[in-house]
Amino acid sequence: MKEAYGQFVHGKTNLIAVCSDWFDDSEDFETALLGRTFERLAGDKRMTPETGRLHDGFWSVEKHRAIELAIFFTFSGTRDHLDSRWVRDHSTIAPELISCVSSVFTSTSVTR
Repeated sequence: MKEAYGQFVHGKTNLIAVCSDWFDDSEDFETALLGRTFERLAGDKRMTPETGRLHDGFWSVEKHRAIELAIFFTFSGTRDHLDSRWVRDHSTIAPELISCVSSVFTSTSVTR
């Protein structure tokens, strides 16, 4: 993703779209985008463990602000299916555009 970032147009709406034929790849993409998860156990067993994300993701700590929307979808050969969508906090993307992008990648028939 870091290499692709150079191709994005700063000041315009940019989208990351990743397609795979394996649904499990969405978890790897989410980790790359948002950062690895962690859990810190409290010293006292009565306390709730602390959980969160490390700051090693593509979007962590306000990195790569030119991209505000990312999607992951699976391709089965007969139809596409949008599996996950991420919109940055405080995104300036119009809700109608997010809806449009989501509909393009949801259950679209493929012509052979």
